[in-house]
Amino acid sequence: MGENDVIGVVTALGNKLHDSLEQDYTVDLGDLGRFKLTFKGTTAPEPKLLSKRSIQKFILNYQPSKRVKNKLKKSITLVEDRKGITKFKNTRSIQ
Repeated sequence: MGENDVIGVVTALGNKLHDSLEQDYTVDLGDLGRFKLTFKGTTAPEPKLLSKRSIQKFILNYQPSKRVKNKLKKSITLVEDRKGITKFKNTRSIQ
């Protein structure tokens, strides 16, 4: 599989994920885990008093599968920095 094929698959997955979350579905990707969209907002005494302005923050919740959790638990290394704060060792972003 070439780089363009991977980009195409990831793009299609992103589009499907977006469409499904927009329709209030939890997206289950099997061994990868699940994604669910939630939000924080203001409350109101009656539902009819709520609007889009009531939403303060959208939250994309990712729940890894048991397999992914177990793999990560075995491979993650934690270190303490100079201030005594525990962090992941060598945390990097992939672009």
